[in-house]
Amino acid sequence: MIIGNGMVASIFNKYDKVDNVVIFASGVSNSTETRGVEFLKESNLLKGVIEQYKESLFVYFSSCSLEDKELNSTPYHIHKKNMESLIQRKVPNYIIFRLPNIIGFNGNSTNIINFLINKIRNNEEFVIYKNATRNIIDIEHLYQIVSYIIDNKTYRNKVINIAYGNNIRIIDIVHSIEVFLNMKSIFHIENKGIDLKINDHDVAPIIQLLDIEQPSILTLLKKYKSQV
Repeated sequence: MIIGNGMVASIFNKYDKVDNVVIFASGVSNSTETRGVEFLKESNLLKGVIEQYKESLFVYFSSCSLEDKELNSTPYHIHKKNMESLIQRKVPNYIIFRLPNIIGFNGNSTNIINFLINKIRNNEEFVIYKNATRNIIDIEHLYQIVSYIIDNKTYRNKVINIAYGNNIRIIDIVHSIEVFLNMKSIFHIENKGIDLKINDHDVAPIIQLLDIEQPSILTLLKKYKSQV
């Protein structure tokens, strides 16, 4: 069973008719969200799905950014922690996957790649935090990793970070987009941001087993954004 209809939900369509697995991919995805009504909508939906599918494996997607201490008090991160806690209390059989930034076809306009592409295409100025990095995963690799863990019962009742081994500096992502679009960007740099080291201890052996290699940002742009 799949709950949701966005980019992440659509990649897991093979589970749509699987009654003993629930893929909950209908949560708040914009990390800058502050509207209580949006958080309440996810919370109510989540509680209803948990009640309806008590006997199923419950798969929930959270965010690797919950490990960023600078973001602990934002409404989005408080909400995601609350949702994780709810699942851990109420669901007997679950996996919580904390995800990095995802790239695929379409996707949320607030996604870092889409945000930067739109800014550069529209010749709009933006700010780059000098020390900031992102871990950007190919949605097909995300699918391979998650489906392997589900199908092989590798982990249960655990919170798992999914990420590549290397973060990419924001400035390098911008330069890759400039090459891809053949355009120059307009930005100024502030001495802020952190290089968040994501603990990939659980997922690194699976990435190696699946022979997944981290692609370059330019490769991902050509794969998913050529028609945008």
